[in-house]
Amino acid sequence: MQQTDTRISGEAKSASATPALGTRFRPVLFVTLFSLLLPFLLNHVSAYAQEFTYESGPLDDLTSWTGDPQSFEEDGQTFIITGIAIGDTVSVENTWTLGGEGTVLEIDTEEVIVFESGSEVIFDGITISFTENSGGDLAARGDLSLSGGITWQYGDKADVWSFDNRADGDQTISADGESRLLVYNFRSDKRNGSLDLMFDDDEPATSETPAILQTLNNFRTDYDSNALFSDNGNRIIVGDDIRMLGRAGSYTLSGTLEHRVHDGNSDYEAVAAELHHLSIHVREDGNPRFRNVINYSKSVIINGDLAIDMDSDGDFEFNDVEIEIAGDFHLSHHRPAGTSEEDDAEVDMDEAVISIGGDFIVHVTKEVADDDENIDMDDAVVTVGGDFYVNATEYGEFDLDDSSVSVTDGYARFEATDGGIIDLDNGSLTVNSDILFVLDETSELDLDDAIVAITGSISIDAELATVITSDELTVRYFGDGDQTISSLEGRHYHTLEIEKSNGTISIPENIIVSDLFLATLDEDALLADEGNDIRIGNWFTVSGHNDRYDLQGTVTMSEIPPPVDESIDRAGNPGSNNRESTGRQKTVQNTTGNDEGEITLTYQQTTPRAVQFDLFILPEPDTDPGEITQQFTLAEINETNRSSVSFSEESPVFMLRQHPDGYGGQVILSELSWLLPGDPRTTDSEPEPDRPETFRLEQNYPNPFNPATNISFSIPEAANVTMEVFNIQGQRVATLVDGNREPGIHEVSFDASSLSSGMYIYRIQAGEFVDVRKMMLVR
Repeated sequence: MQQTDTRISGEAKSASATPALGTRFRPVLFVTLFSLLLPFLLNHVSAYAQEFTYESGPLDDLTSWTGDPQSFEEDGQTFIITGIAIGDTVSVENTWTLGGEGTVLEIDTEEVIVFESGSEVIFDGITISFTENSGGDLAARGDLSLSGGITWQYGDKADVWSFDNRADGDQTISADGESRLLVYNFRSDKRNGSLDLMFDDDEPATSETPAILQTLNNFRTDYDSNALFSDNGNRIIVGDDIRMLGRAGSYTLSGTLEHRVHDGNSDYEAVAAELHHLSIHVREDGNPRFRNVINYSKSVIINGDLAIDMDSDGDFEFNDVEIEIAGDFHLSHHRPAGTSEEDDAEVDMDEAVISIGGDFIVHVTKEVADDDENIDMDDAVVTVGGDFYVNATEYGEFDLDDSSVSVTDGYARFEATDGGIIDLDNGSLTVNSDILFVLDETSELDLDDAIVAITGSISIDAELATVITSDELTVRYFGDGDQTISSLEGRHYHTLEIEKSNGTISIPENIIVSDLFLATLDEDALLADEGNDIRIGNWFTVSGHNDRYDLQGTVTMSEIPPPVDESIDRAGNPGSNNRESTGRQKTVQNTTGNDEGEITLTYQQTTPRAVQFDLFILPEPDTDPGEITQQFTLAEINETNRSSVSFSEESPVFMLRQHPDGYGGQVILSELSWLLPGDPRTTDSEPEPDRPETFRLEQNYPNPFNPATNISFSIPEAANVTMEVFNIQGQRVATLVDGNREPGIHEVSFDASSLSSGMYIYRIQAGEFVDVRKMMLVR
């Protein structure tokens, strides 16, 4: 042992006497390494030293924290709220500013944290971290300001604190656009005082400004009496149910309420507030619901836009509710792949009443083709003040099933591409302008049993291979402007109705009507067929004076045609029976007395078998007319006859049909003209200016309406007039006219502000004339 020690000592001495090159640099290396490590060591010690834990007292008091913090605004500090006894609260009494680069506020308690009334809490650029032990309430009764880009950290969203303030008083939550207040639930009730959401910046908040408030779960408020909740144009994001109780006047909302429904059912409970913009974002199995049940919203008012972006295997239910939208309604629905039969994955508007002041814009798509619709408007009543636009692509399907859509001041455009389907089956669509269908060869258009009413024109721009069905399609042309009747790309109308008092309706190409053609014209209206063929499968009906019709072409009465008649040129070129239009026909000179009318026509058989057709002259259209006025028979092919029939009925309707008992066959009618009883027997007679020729009650306009509408009626002679309004139970709710009226066109207004939504009936009696119509009040 002694030798070992001596040897080591000797080696050391020898090395000292003759040092190696590396040994000479060891002290220098040590100093260098120490100098490099020193900042790290100091920072580590400093960071450890700047971790402070709440002990007791107000949060805004430095002495309430262990570790002796010198300031709440130095860099790199961590403040931990933990170890609070059950039932105890921690609070801020005055002003608490927590800032500094890298500063962390760690919430490690489920107990209540209170920002007292009159206090001010400012979080500036810090990180707020929630542990698995957190998830309590934040009772913020004072002002709260977030700026500098607050970072929120949490593992489970349920660990985030919930905002719960049910105390009166004024308070403000402000953010600078880079930060937001994040909470799990938001609850705020007041009877006095205000809560303002403020954008803390020089520029005002816009639609692109980030949200100031975001709830990961429910948003619930109750404001009444003298309380006021104001979003000041800012965005609020809600993750689940929405409930806003109290008075609508206690809410001033001019920003966007964004509803993110990404998991399960999310209800719109009672929503008293008038919303501004409502944006709904649906993903995964999200299922938003407006429901007409107790404690849920029957009626929702949106003073701005409603936007729905849905890519989900859940449903969106609008069932049996009333939604009033002052702006636009944007609805986008995509059905993802893997949707099961149990998942309807659609937007369901069953029996909803929806009023839209602006445009209604719909986009529907699917991941894979199936037999179900994206949008089901079953029994809904929808009123659109702007344009109505539907785009179905990538197998998307829009279904108007049994619903009623009225476009009061715009056009309707439907586009279908890449397997898209437009289905108006059993729906009713009224458009005070034009309707256009644009389809590619892969798409489908189903017009079976649909009722379409327009003041403009209906046209179809489709490929030859496009699947279009129009069985039982009814199209009604109305309004005072000029209109054009389209051939529907060779497809047939089932029923074609024309009802006009002014304007010209023209038929620039051959058309097919498989059941009923009905034209009712008065005053200054004119129907011009421009020499084209009107092909009828059952009834051809005209009502009104002869000089309202310019019939230069022919009417072909034939058996119900196939969906596409190949004999009709799709480009609308005239057939062999066409003639050039020479303008309005003059009344033909007639030898009958003024107390009789007369109708004349030429008819030609074009089939080998004998045919019969019937003429009915009636006071009003009736497809179950009873006794035949005149029956016509032809026995030989190409046999042609001309006939004249006298009659005495006032204001007659002429109805021609094929005889129903097995004598059907094609016959061509031409040179159709008539004189009514009492008409002057000169060729240039004109009705008395501004004096109606018949009694008439018009459809109210607008319809549906809210809350007022106008009703017109015409009387050709002075009469005692009574007009009354009844509800569907038969109870009279208003008397609009009661007294004598001079001949002319009269208009009255009906204000239904005090009445509830629903169907109403209005009835007129003028002398012996009685008529009844329906109207719809939609709130």
